[in-house]
Amino acid sequence: MVVNGTLLRIFGDDIVVGRALGAVTALAAGALLFWIGTRLRDKKFGFLCAAAFLVYSEANTNFRWVRSHPMAGTLALASVGFLIRYVQEKRLRDAVWAGVFCSLATATNYFPYPLIGGVIATVAVVNWREWKSPRAWRDVILAGVLACAYAGLFVLWYIAMQWAGRS
Repeated sequence: MVVNGTLLRIFGDDIVVGRALGAVTALAAGALLFWIGTRLRDKKFGFLCAAAFLVYSEANTNFRWVRSHPMAGTLALASVGFLIRYVQEKRLRDAVWAGVFCSLATATNYFPYPLIGGVIATVAVVNWREWKSPRAWRDVILAGVLACAYAGLFVLWYIAMQWAGRS
């Protein structure tokens, strides 16, 4: 909503501004699905993944709404894409980016909160055989902390506001 409000403030109060944001978000989701499809198989499969999403009537309807759901879904897709890349290549930067995009998704809407557990579980399962290694623990802890970053800040803010209201 902050992104939409900022765009409305800059470009004027018009429904076209919100719809343009929805269109850009949908195209970003399509691009992410293409990337995920190419990671899973090849470019042809990636194109089919993106095309199936972009012509799906329910997705078109949902992305027309000026709400946080489409952006949360797009950020969650980015997190899942980096998790897939982490499973394939086992590089720390992919776990970090999965955690960052998970945190951004949870900052956008409360629906992606279960993804926090998915990020932590995926990184832990990938490192299961090396559980005694400090590198494995580093990956799990860093991805988990980054995935929980917004949720932790929100809880701290809520507690501070409750404490400030009582004094």
